Amino acid sequence: MTKTESAQLACEKVLNGIEDDTITTTSALLQCLKIARLLNDVDAIIWLQYEYGGYPKEADGVHIPSAAFDIGYKMDEGLLTKLENAFLRNLHLN
Repeated sequence: MTKTESAQLACEKVLNGIEDDTITTTSALLQCLKIARLLNDVDAIIWLQYEYGGYPKEADGVHIPSAAFDIGYKMDEGLLTKLENAFLRNLHLN
């Protein structure tokens, strides 16, 4: 089985688990991290590690370093764009 096929199976597992309410948020996040590793998506790996383990803090203990903030923003913005596009396509089809 190729890495891409393994990633596809993991995606199906996550989606089915979410739809069936049989997977925890933590398990879904870890499965997504596995998918990112299989696809060698470095940005997604870093982002998911932050989402799972927490974002680093500056020395003041309050602020997030700009590199960590940027990756989180980039990944969230990309996800929102995909969701918005899917929503608009669905509206257009109906």
